Amino acid sequence: MIFYWHFFFALGDVKFNEPLREAVAHNLVGTKAMMQLCQDMPHLVSLVHVSTAYAFCQYGDIEEKIYPMKCQPEDVIQTLNALNDQQLDEWVKNEHVLEGRPNYYTFAKALAEHIVLQKKGDIPVAIVRPSIVLSTYEEPVPGWIDTFNGPGGVGILGSLGIMRIGDYEIDNSPSFTPVDFCVNLILAAAWYAAKTR
Repeated sequence: MIFYWHFFFALGDVKFNEPLREAVAHNLVGTKAMMQLCQDMPHLVSLVHVSTAYAFCQYGDIEEKIYPMKCQPEDVIQTLNALNDQQLDEWVKNEHVLEGRPNYYTFAKALAEHIVLQKKGDIPVAIVRPSIVLSTYEEPVPGWIDTFNGPGGVGILGSLGIMRIGDYEIDNSPSFTPVDFCVNLILAAAWYAAKTR
C-alpha cells in the first residue's frame, strides 16, 4: 500500500530582535534541512512553506514572486561559519546585507524562500506569506489564542486596563490575519499546488 502525503511546515521563530546567527539558524538552516528531508519522500504530494508578508518589506508593492537578493543563502551560511561576531557586524554594515529590511528575521525569511526555490526539485511547492497572526476569527471558537506574544498580548493588556496608551505612527496601519484564516489558506495552497503542480 502506498501512502500519499501532503507536507506542511513552518520553521523558525518570530523574534524580531534576535542576532543574525540565531535568525539564520532558526529560519534558514532549518528550512534547508526540511527541504532535504522532503527530497527523500518519494510520495510527497505537495509542500507549503510558511514565510512572512514582511520577507521583502523593503519594496512598496509586493507581488507573488521571490525577489532577487544580494546575498545567496549558502553564502550567508558560510559567512556566518567563517566570521566571529565582530567581523560579522562589520560584514553586515559594509555589505548592506539587509537591503533595507528592518531586522534579521525578515532577512532570514527571505533567504529561506530562496532555499525553497532552489531545493524544491520536482515537488509542487506553495509559499504562504501571512502578515501578523492574531487569534481565531471563528474556528474552533471565536477569539481562541494560545499565546500572549505580539498584538494578542497588547490586546489583553489593554482590555485589562494595564496598558492605557500606545505609541505608533499615525500613517502606518498594521496588517493582522486571524490564525484560522492562515490555516485555511495553507490547506488550500497545499491542494492547489498538488492539483496544478
